[in-house]
Amino acid sequence: LFLRVQELDIEGRIYPLNHKGLKCEEAEAGYSESLHTYTFRTLWMALNQANYARFIQLPEAGRRPELERLLRGHILAAFKGMGVWLEPEQRILAQVQLRQKETRFKDQRMIAFEGQFTTNAVLPRWIGIGKAVSRGFGTVERVGD
Repeated sequence: LFLRVQELDIEGRIYPLNHKGLKCEEAEAGYSESLHTYTFRTLWMALNQANYARFIQLPEAGRRPELERLLRGHILAAFKGMGVWLEPEQRILAQVQLRQKETRFKDQRMIAFEGQFTTNAVLPRWIGIGKAVSRGFGTVERVGD
């Protein structure tokens, strides 16, 4: 599909694609004994339909632990997609510092989050985690890189 797209139509304006590039790199990913802080460069869509209903019912004090649980799951899902497997004694930790935002996705209002998180996972630069990563959501970058 990437090679076949010749132009972009954005709100009726046509933009020709004269140049395309695809770059393949090896990147480090996996469990770490150290903590690393990452920032979301694009909004993180943490919630699907099922956990959205549960999330909005939570008291404010329960929302952060729920987001940390979801983030750990998203990191593990990214690892699985990269073929990274942890040993049974290796547990992913995550602490979030997030702000709730509203966005639109497929003509629906959605809750998303901006901010940072600290984890003992090593993630490749610009990897997307969470929901709708193929649409650019959930892109992360390590702080200090």
